[in-house]
Amino acid sequence: MFFLQSQWLALEQALMWLITLSKKIRNLINFLPYSIFSSEKTIPPRNPSSILILDFHLIGDIVLLTPVLNELRKNNPNAHIGLASGVWAKHVLKNHPDLYDSFYPISAPWVTYSYNLKSWYLLLCALIDIRKSKWELGIEIRGDVRQILMLRMCNAKHRVGYDFTGGSRLLTSVVKDDGNIKHILV
Repeated sequence: MFFLQSQWLALEQALMWLITLSKKIRNLINFLPYSIFSSEKTIPPRNPSSILILDFHLIGDIVLLTPVLNELRKNNPNAHIGLASGVWAKHVLKNHPDLYDSFYPISAPWVTYSYNLKSWYLLLCALIDIRKSKWELGIEIRGDVRQILMLRMCNAKHRVGYDFTGGSRLLTSVVKDDGNIKHILV
């Protein structure tokens, strides 16, 4: 019984820490200059010369991303397509090497549940590597504010995505979801 109570107390303390952290992050964002967390809304280019796609999540997400990559390649045959994703994506897409031109392995701490300093350092190194290229269009598939922030840090000129968890100020084009969007590629 004591063991369960101590686990509950530890869980409660962790939750309180997360709530405090989220408030501090929100206050920091509100304190920083508006221009850092704000983007002029623009229409994405019809034929971008380079496209960066971010999807840091797991194998099933990469399988579902495959038709998107296929359509992007079909509609933009001359564009340089970069994929920033978990290392597992390279294995899933090994039979489709023509779907992307460059691959950036990313192990996001919130996906792997590894919040140690080394994980954050490796994420930062990956972002620095991605920033070495000029990206005309960046696409964030999930509507995850953490990944939208990463997309903003990658310096893509046009940034497109959903804003399910916030982050619309970081995108140049927000895909609105009124609940009727059908995720079917034609």
